[in-house]
Amino acid sequence: MVQRARALAAGKQRAEALKLLASRLAEAPGDLDARTLLGAVLSWEGRYEEARGQLQMVLETEPGHGDATLALMNVELWSGHGDRAEELAQQAIAQAPEFLPFQEALARVRRQRRAALAEPQVHDVKWEMGLERSSIWFSDSRDSWREARLAARVGTVAGPVSASASQAARGRLTDRIFEIEIFPRLNRLTYFHVMAGYSPEAELYARRRYGAELYRGLPARFEGSIGFRQYVFRQRVDLITGSLGRYYGRWFLSARPFVDRSAFGVSTSLQVNAKRYLGRRGGYWNSRVGWGASPMEVRSVNEAGIRSSLSFFQDLYLPLPSGLQFRVSGGVASQNRRDRGALRQYGLSGTLLYGF
Repeated sequence: MVQRARALAAGKQRAEALKLLASRLAEAPGDLDARTLLGAVLSWEGRYEEARGQLQMVLETEPGHGDATLALMNVELWSGHGDRAEELAQQAIAQAPEFLPFQEALARVRRQRRAALAEPQVHDVKWEMGLERSSIWFSDSRDSWREARLAARVGTVAGPVSASASQAARGRLTDRIFEIEIFPRLNRLTYFHVMAGYSPEAELYARRRYGAELYRGLPARFEGSIGFRQYVFRQRVDLITGSLGRYYGRWFLSARPFVDRSAFGVSTSLQVNAKRYLGRRGGYWNSRVGWGASPMEVRSVNEAGIRSSLSFFQDLYLPLPSGLQFRVSGGVASQNRRDRGALRQYGLSGTLLYGF
């Protein structure tokens, strides 16, 4: 059955090969050849998480299994984790220094990593446009916040560029802000996030907001960043931030501290995220918890003037058929504000995007 499945996969009949291998493993879960081939075929289909799981099961049963080790190197390399692929190759060579395929695999991994670092990645130009509606309610009966945001995003050779226009209303006050964000990529492991915004009226939004952050892929599937923000309301607020996260299978766990300085002094905050990726199309479910005076991005008066807070939010992003994408976010925050004292804040937002 394994030989038949291998022939089917080689003949581009991968769906049939996967069915045959699944049938074989249902009968004989300990067939490591079948499980290794299953992992390899899954990786050829781009189903990297599933492939990784199958190959890791083989290596847990038989550490040093040659074919499974080589297949897992490919999974890590193709899924963008070249550091992990190189680490696997080095560990394999340490266990079997005379096994030539491991040495060849290490050389190949290093060549591809050098090429990725030396050349910028070229992406297909793709437009996305979307409309977001959000509302915030407060426990002290103050007027609720209502906001509409229209955004457009385009992929370029240098990286994505997005622009947006937002309008908010709270009671009798209305306000607008215009924002632009760019994500220039230096190489496969390093990119920037640069943003700027301007509000002509500055009634509800910051008059000006801008900042930059450098992101870098790190060894052992870590990712880190460091950056700054500046917001100008009636007073200026300077904020230093960064992040450190790590991939665990389908999970990405991260922490983001904030240190902000304003006319009221210096304060610190922390936000923790647990993101679970859903399937192959890039959907995810994210849980985030924040503590402190500025546990989130400062964009409007809703995030300014907070002495302390504890917040919990949930985010869901789902790619839909025909280029549509849907995002929804909701949560609650318990806050102590300089102008209102203690209160609770409830938020809900939904976004519909279309890519072409």
